Amino acid sequence: MRASTPAQVRSLPMIARLALAAALAALALPAHAAWEPLGSTQLGDKAVDIFIDPDRIRDQDGYKMVWQLDNLRDEVPANQARSAVRLFAVDCAKASTALADIILYKGEMGKGQSLGRQVSKSLEFEPALPDSVAELLLFRTCIPPEQQKLLLQQGDAKAKEAAKPAPPKPAPAAPAEAPPPPAPK
Repeated sequence: MRASTPAQVRSLPMIARLALAAALAALALPAHAAWEPLGSTQLGDKAVDIFIDPDRIRDQDGYKMVWQLDNLRDEVPANQARSAVRLFAVDCAKASTALADIILYKGEMGKGQSLGRQVSKSLEFEPALPDSVAELLLFRTCIPPEQQKLLLQQGDAKAKEAAKPAPPKPAPAAPAEAPPPPAPK
């Protein structure tokens, strides 16, 4: 039986409705997303790998919405989160981001028991600082992939040029020799 109206859904057995609700909830969360590396950072003395799900970037209310996963590399105490899945609103025009939603997980890579969720009641945008994770998030979210490749290639060429050793400086010119004395007549 295909349930397509609310009345048909209500007529399903309770276990089927629960299974349907669980399946829809699972679709809403990016726990099994196709995470791509964005960068890494330090949180105190802990190393954190940062990922995004480019397949779930969407436009909403004039912003780009993007899921980011923060994953601690090392083990953590049993009562702490090892990973966090966060939804950011990105304002490309103003180069700023705002946290919209966060879900903490006991396991790595957004898996395991959820330790809680916080949905922001209002978006508080902050400018992306240079060389920050937020700046990387803006780059990956706001710039089309083809342009990203070109910019990265240009950056690689500049980095390679900067890494080349400087050409050797020419040796100082030897003092000019005195002209030979004039020949006797």
